[in-house]
Amino acid sequence: MPKIGEVLRSPLPKASGNHNQIAITVKNGEVSAFYNVGNAWHSVDVQIVDYAERFKRTPFDECLLGRLWKSRVLIFGLGSGGCTITLGLVRAGVGHLRLADPGHFHIENVSRHECDLLDLERYKVHCGRERIARINPDVEAEVFPFDVFAEDCPASLDSLFDEVDLIVAATDRTSVQLAINAEAWGRGIPGLYGGCYEEARGGEILFTLPGEGTPCLECLRGGLAQPEIKGSIDYSRAQSPEDYEGEPGLHAAVSLINSVETMYALAMLLRNEDCELAKLIDPSRNFLLIGGALGAGFYLFKQPFHIFSPRLLGPRKNCSVCQRKELTPREKQAAEDAMRECSAVPDDLREFF
Repeated sequence: MPKIGEVLRSPLPKASGNHNQIAITVKNGEVSAFYNVGNAWHSVDVQIVDYAERFKRTPFDECLLGRLWKSRVLIFGLGSGGCTITLGLVRAGVGHLRLADPGHFHIENVSRHECDLLDLERYKVHCGRERIARINPDVEAEVFPFDVFAEDCPASLDSLFDEVDLIVAATDRTSVQLAINAEAWGRGIPGLYGGCYEEARGGEILFTLPGEGTPCLECLRGGLAQPEIKGSIDYSRAQSPEDYEGEPGLHAAVSLINSVETMYALAMLLRNEDCELAKLIDPSRNFLLIGGALGAGFYLFKQPFHIFSPRLLGPRKNCSVCQRKELTPREKQAAEDAMRECSAVPDDLREFF
């Protein structure tokens, strides 16, 4: 730590030709900083903060903060939902985040996103990483600005999922969420899947705990009726982020669902700790429906702000993800051979196989 009157870099402001130098002085209780550009030193304003105070107004003690700080969360989707959840986790004390999203930030995102006009046409994950650094520069934030399930993805799924404590799937595309669910369940990683319904009148959250009897996302999507989308938008035909046209919804309406999902994410990270928040996680009720201000009469909601957790009957017996048996080495090899043969089928015929 610098002492009063100590010069951390000397001499000042002698030019050195190194354009990357930063100099800081502490004298008589005042801190001054300089940076070198064009062989000249320029002064900048400096603000000293006490990092020990950053979590003073959170409800977590030192033990719980330590648990959160060591946690590693993988978040798919940095849209209006994923970005809000990400920053909520950072503010609560989560220390390691991996952010995956191939999309860019566009003008239509401004009305309900954490980012703003200065972020237009930038990768969403890069915008998210910058905001993380502004809140807590000590957080480790890794970004993956590409489709991680694409064949030409530069990162392997093993490296992406390695040592992850929780996966948050905040993507718009059901097909991607199902792929995430399969990968997470197969690796024994808890998952959190959320999203908004039409015009953000309501939304849902499903959390999965492999090995604890909870239905997975494949069970839910295959056996539970969903609200009908009114209008001409057909999400089932979306093949890329550009094909998905987002439903309109107020920022406040979307944020309601995001806030609840953030609390569930923290509760999952704090399981088995002496913490009231952790009691939210009941494996027998892993599905939550959240009605918004305009939710009365929509889908299953009876009045505004109708929030309830129906008890699901359990995993579907024929679920291909959570009820599949462990394959023998010979069966695994046969399955891999079949996949290689299928990959050779022309794209226009693949739907028949």
